[in-house]
Amino acid sequence: FEKRRRPNLRKFLNFYSLGIVASIVLYIACLFLPAFRPMTNGSPGQIYTGLLALALGPLGFIALNFSWLANVCLWFGWSKIIRQRQEAAIAWCLGALAFALSFLLYPKIPVGSSGAFAFEVMIGYEVWIASIAFALISSMAIPRATTRMQDAEVSSQG
Repeated sequence: FEKRRRPNLRKFLNFYSLGIVASIVLYIACLFLPAFRPMTNGSPGQIYTGLLALALGPLGFIALNFSWLANVCLWFGWSKIIRQRQEAAIAWCLGALAFALSFLLYPKIPVGSSGAFAFEVMIGYEVWIASIAFALISSMAIPRATTRMQDAEVSSQG
């Protein structure tokens, strides 16, 4: 009988892997929470969930609002964290945070064909920011020795 090896839980339950799991869970949660609400003609308008904001976000490019790109940066950041590419992961996650926070710099957002209106952020936006922050912290926690070893392998193959 061959002795079965038990997986090393330390390998799987380390700080950066728990951080990325938290980031992904928060991201999924933010999709179902209210993200923002435009103030149409001085009164609160329709509440946009994170999922609706994700789907309609590229329309913001028309108004030169590029905060939706934070999602793309976050997705690339996750992939770099999973591959333990620390420098790239940090860069992608910092980009995600910068794009996400840039949403607050816009005094108005376009609302369909009605025009642009002031808005208020809601809990979904804050959970989205927390998701990005967890990814950034996770990317900083990738063991340096692992990153250096992988970089050496890439340069020796290349």
